[in-house]
Amino acid sequence: KKFCAATIACNQTYSLTNPTYPVLIDGGLTGISGLVCVGCSVTNTDKVLTASATDYATVTVVAGLASSASIAVQDVLYTYPAGTALGFTIKDVNSLLQADLFGGITVSTYNNGVLQEAKTATEVLDLAVLTNWIGLGSGAYNVGFTATLPFDEVRLTVGSLLSALNVVQVYGAFVNTTTSYGGSLLCASTFNFNCAGATSTGTFTANGTGGQTGSLSIPLTGTTVGSSIFNVTGTGFTASYTTTLTAGQTSVTIPINYNGSGSAGSRTLTVTAMSGTGSCTPSVTVVQLMAVLVLHHHLFYCLWVKPYLFRHFVSKAIIIIIKTILPVIRICLP
Repeated sequence: KKFCAATIACNQTYSLTNPTYPVLIDGGLTGISGLVCVGCSVTNTDKVLTASATDYATVTVVAGLASSASIAVQDVLYTYPAGTALGFTIKDVNSLLQADLFGGITVSTYNNGVLQEAKTATEVLDLAVLTNWIGLGSGAYNVGFTATLPFDEVRLTVGSLLSALNVVQVYGAFVNTTTSYGGSLLCASTFNFNCAGATSTGTFTANGTGGQTGSLSIPLTGTTVGSSIFNVTGTGFTASYTTTLTAGQTSVTIPINYNGSGSAGSRTLTVTAMSGTGSCTPSVTVVQLMAVLVLHHHLFYCLWVKPYLFRHFVSKAIIIIIKTILPVIRICLP
């Protein structure tokens, strides 16, 4: 079959349909994998390549088996650069919770037949803002991620759930070029990191509790207009932040998350962006857990040193123990 090249521009979402785009179903990466699975199937894969919002392929995987089912869409003429968002528009037939559904889904990219990246479970995002192909009602999602490596093929894999039949309707594949940066598709903002004036906000405590949040303010120079993705890594710290920068913008504020791991002290974080020059390594401070015991109108026991009851009630006493972990708290009152 003869294919014609399509024009790919910045800041666009493209549904990978045929004949508008030079795409096909890759039979080598489409079908059932793993153990022999009676009842598993991938049907009507050609429907993934149509522009219709009412037809679809159906992927069915039986519960409790080490089997999976996949559909792969390949662009035979174009390689999408790093920074391109990609995914599939799907609909869950069984009304599963999103976390359960995404836990059984893997989205992968390939380039010249070689696996580049694969995201699953919590790494898979619902890119709802990128396309509204079928109307994103109950059970409908745009599942995917933003690539950090070039690719020419995207693959959706649906795995087996523990106790429920997994049935997913697949309407099509898509790409978004808002933050693409490579080759002739230089869509993202360009800038230079200026780390000397980097600052942070937030209180981070080494208490093993996740969900702690703060932010980094990173100075920039030479900024051009466009979108960019900032990634932050460091022991216990993560962030991936997409924003649109304006021409001449002098700084960016990046939300960061800390999972409470490790010990107190200074942590060096690394901030990168595919379209930014260099990287930035700001430091944040993690403090110790302060264990606070409030003793108020309670009867306490001295269990370790003297095995008998306290003889008095304690009122409005506060004992502050500045330790991360205390194996035993020895408190005895006569």
